[in-house]
Amino acid sequence: MGKLLKYIAKETQCACFTSFKYCYDTINAPAIKYGEAENEYTNLKEYAEDVHDPKPRDMRQRAAICMQGSPLFKYFLDGSRRVYKVNDIQYDKKVYPIVSGQISVACCCREMNEDNTFRSFHHIYEESYPVLCLPITANGEGMDNDVFFRNLCNKLNGLQQMINAGVKFIRKDVKPIVARFTI
Repeated sequence: MGKLLKYIAKETQCACFTSFKYCYDTINAPAIKYGEAENEYTNLKEYAEDVHDPKPRDMRQRAAICMQGSPLFKYFLDGSRRVYKVNDIQYDKKVYPIVSGQISVACCCREMNEDNTFRSFHHIYEESYPVLCLPITANGEGMDNDVFFRNLCNKLNGLQQMINAGVKFIRKDVKPIVARFTI
């Protein structure tokens, strides 16, 4: 990762700092203030269940009805993600975290016996994506963000270490939710 970060620092004319590295999944993140986006808030209730009742609900009756027949779903998705804070990077006198990770998802199939007991489980299809997040301010050249980050992505994919590792970044258009980052 060190060579990749040095290359990004050179391409985006920034200062890269070695800092405390950690996995967001295994450790509580230190409280470090990164720019103005920290004050933004997203109400996750807008994206969750249809019923926003905070009280517990008795689901035993619904479960009993569902248990009488065969399972509703034969195919389902399973996935995981790992997110790492790998370094800090400075643009315009503001320090931002460099966040990297991997997102994996698989389609799985559950086979049942005639008496609705579990028979087998098998894998149908899977995809895995490497993710590297940089702040929009990494585009110090003033060109269109889409063009700049697509070019940076292509340059990163052309590095010999990326080719040797079999890793390829694909530029995705992502609308920022909490912080002003782009992938």
